Amino acid sequence: MGSSSTIWIVLVIVLILAVVCCLTLACVGGALFFVYSPDSSGSANPKPVEQANTSDFCAEYQITDPERTYSEYHATITFDCDMTMSSVEYVDGEEFAGQGTWSFDKYSLTFSFETEAGARFSGTTQGNTNDFTIDGQWSNGTPGEIRLTR
Repeated sequence: MGSSSTIWIVLVIVLILAVVCCLTLACVGGALFFVYSPDSSGSANPKPVEQANTSDFCAEYQITDPERTYSEYHATITFDCDMTMSSVEYVDGEEFAGQGTWSFDKYSLTFSFETEAGARFSGTTQGNTNDFTIDGQWSNGTPGEIRLTR
């Protein structure tokens, strides 16, 4: 076998390995490049809440309250697909971190979350999975509305 044949064999082996690596990446996590279709904000294409499943809300959101200024109240909350959540709230400049649980009932459009410390908000959703409001009540029973955006 000449050196020319050896070079061709090595090139074919390298090509096969490259194809195998690309296919492996496409099947293990790399599929995000083919399946995931971000919009301009970098988050998944939004669905109307009426068409959403619980898994469509697994993400990090910014929370604001239309009744208060940003400096009076805002929060960051992450809803994990195992139905746990973590949050950091800012109330009048004071920071409150928490862990808890959340749920979404697609039939009643009720979205609820609660921290282990007892902070809670629950109500009916409107909008889409990237930008929605919950019209409900705080843990102390006070009616309220919050906006969640990715």
